[in-house]
This record gives sequence, structure tokens and C-alpha cells, in this order.
Amino acid sequence: MKTNIETDKACKPKSPIAQGTKANSFIFTTGQLGRDPKTGELAPNIEGQVERALENLKAVVEAGGGDLSTIVKIDAYVKDLNFVPIFNEAFKRYFPHEPPSRCCVEVSALSQGALIVMDAIAVAKE
Repeated sequence: MKTNIETDKACKPKSPIAQGTKANSFIFTTGQLGRDPKTGELAPNIEGQVERALENLKAVVEAGGGDLSTIVKIDAYVKDLNFVPIFNEAFKRYFPHEPPSRCCVEVSALSQGALIVMDAIAVAKE
């Protein structure tokens, strides 16, 4: 069974896609930018965008029935690999124990001029 996940605690996509999808007990998030869900504005710097993107991921996963501890994989796309140390510091704060698997790649451009985009796979709690 597949259902779309929607929450006001994360930004609504500007494309015709769901914020996330739940398939059986798996939760798949759409790529989350560092945009504020209330204003729709991107945070002004990489630190703010990383923090906001992680909060948006958390909100979508929670709306699907999981939490940070149930995330098993995060893929991150960054405009510059020099941002990875900043991402790592935030990652350690959000996942201090048993962090999920992760992939981080540099790309030439991201939607809406973002500096980072992340998506996640999680498992819903029973």
C-alpha cells in the first residue's frame, strides 16, 4: 500500500510531487531544501540551509510515522564539497547515536538556487 505524506511543518514542494511517500512500513522523502515552511524562503547561508533541510526531513518522516532514529539512509546533494564539514557537524547533532547511512555528492546546480538538498529513507514505527 502506498500513501502520500503531507505536513505543514515542512515546505510544500513547488513541483507536482508529494513531500514524501509511505509504502508499507517504508518512508521516502522528497528532496528537502533549506526553506522555511512558514515563509518559503531559503536560509541565507549553508549553515542555515543544512539545519532547515534536516528539520524539514524530520517533519516529513514524523508525519509518516517515523522519527530521526528510524532514518536508515540520507542522500545529500551539495553545490560545493567544501560544505561537507558543516554538514557533518549538523549530522552529528541530529544523529549522535547510530547515524544512518549517507551519500553526499557535489552537483553543479540545485533547485531554487539552494546550496544543499537532502532526501531520506526511513522505517515507520510499529
